[in-house]
Amino acid sequence: MSMAKIPKTVIELPLVLNENTPSDILTHSDGTANQESEIIKIKVPRNATWAFSTNDWFYFLPKDSGGSQITSGVVRMYLYDANKIIKYKLFEGPVGLFAEKQDRNKKFFLPSGFVRTSDELIVVTFESATAYSKDNSEFILTGRQFIRT
Repeated sequence: MSMAKIPKTVIELPLVLNENTPSDILTHSDGTANQESEIIKIKVPRNATWAFSTNDWFYFLPKDSGGSQITSGVVRMYLYDANKIIKYKLFEGPVGLFAEKQDRNKKFFLPSGFVRTSDELIVVTFESATAYSKDNSEFILTGRQFIRT
């Protein structure tokens, strides 16, 4: 008796990454004052591809350990290959540029589209005179995910 091979399919779904994303996909860390710190590290799961376009956006509201908003500092987003050898800086800007999530006219839309596949990384760094607290901060990154089943 032979078994028929079940064809693999691809499902497209919206992607919203934030501070509540599971830890096997996203690592959220505290940042040290006065140095560029990797505060968000996102690893694309196996059998998935994530696509981001200029219609997708990034929101970032950094806070210190007391819950006060950090209003000065520089945010950078980097793209890495799975081995973290190839590094590409997608954008860099002052923290105030990323502080809107409601008003479409004030949101920070990604400057260019990109695709990440299994095990590749998206890393956000933050550099400020004030230490960053992961417990009090918020962020959102939107995109599309394609999952092989």
